Amino acid sequence: MLINKSPFIVSRFNPLCWFLCSLCWLLLILPATGYADEKTIYRIGVENIDYYPHYAFGFQKPSFAQELIERFFDDHSADVIFISLPLKRFNQWYGKDDIDFKYPDNRDWRQDEQIKRPVIYSTEVVRLTAGTTVPFNKLGIKRDNIKRLGTILGFYPTLYKDRVDAGYTTIINDPSVLSVIRMSMNGIVDGTNLDYSVINHHLKSLGKAKALLMDKSLPHMTFGFHLSTLKHPDMIARFNQFYADNQALIKRLKAKYHIIDDPFDLSSF
Repeated sequence: MLINKSPFIVSRFNPLCWFLCSLCWLLLILPATGYADEKTIYRIGVENIDYYPHYAFGFQKPSFAQELIERFFDDHSADVIFISLPLKRFNQWYGKDDIDFKYPDNRDWRQDEQIKRPVIYSTEVVRLTAGTTVPFNKLGIKRDNIKRLGTILGFYPTLYKDRVDAGYTTIINDPSVLSVIRMSMNGIVDGTNLDYSVINHHLKSLGKAKALLMDKSLPHMTFGFHLSTLKHPDMIARFNQFYADNQALIKRLKAKYHIIDDPFDLSSF
């Protein structure tokens, strides 16, 4: 009678042994697979105000900026978290808050933060016109007659800095865009300093389309919203390429959210 004395040969199938071995292999494989599928998560600092249709992060409604930014990061296999931050300490976000990007941003808004840190800006995401919106029956009002100017708390109308500094114009602030618009319609202020796409959205919701118009005879200037970063210049370069390659998408989003390129062209809205 032959007896197998080798310790390396199992003469009988052991179900328990097979199960434990399989479990060990499964535990070794799963973590590696899970980590490989994880997306990078970026934190974007955003203003904690409702400036729809441009942006309304934290207000439970999509916007032009949110849809565009999420599309870009999704195309690059990344996720984003929008961090609503106080507008009044806008120039301190990079120093005090753990964020990867800021939107909207503009190098002309930079104060001491630009000196201390090399902020990198994207291509212009959208172009806006800064000007003064007045009741349509007051078009042509003289700049000297803008005694009270309404705007969002945290915004500063640089086109009136000389008059504000001299005490000729008083800034009336409110955290609500709609409240600022109502102040203008009710004659509490002589004009408002808000983007016209935002004003147009609220006027239409009130059934008062074109009740307020941007006055071309008053000082105005164009400027852009940009995505900025300190940490990720490579992603800004990718965003710039994405923006250049997706002009049809940009056009569709502008039409969807009624972004007005020229507030003086009354036929465009």
